[in-house]
Amino acid sequence: MTPSPLAQFLKFPSALIETGLVTMGSALKAAQRTVEMAMGQSNGPLKAPPVDGPGDIDAAVSEFMNRVARIARYTPLSGPELAKASRDIVEAARRSFHYVDLKDPRSLGVPAQMALSF
Repeated sequence: MTPSPLAQFLKFPSALIETGLVTMGSALKAAQRTVEMAMGQSNGPLKAPPVDGPGDIDAAVSEFMNRVARIARYTPLSGPELAKASRDIVEAARRSFHYVDLKDPRSLGVPAQMALSF
């Protein structure tokens, strides 16, 4: 059975989109590695479990978003609970990004790293 002309037509744009997304992903990873090198960080494989929490921007963003998703899922939509949820989100940010030392000048690159990690 030969594919329809419409299926053949749609195959080309999807391959083009896939190639574009893969290329963009590679470029973003290269940019993230460049920022990490400029900040003096290295993201090698883990040598031990991260008992003290995340130690790099990818793990920290992932941890933070997981915590926010749990807070959003289990928080009722009422006034006092929403105030508690906002405090919980601030605490989630503190726990997830505890490794960032705001007194260290290398921390100026954290916003760029966060933008590249999404």
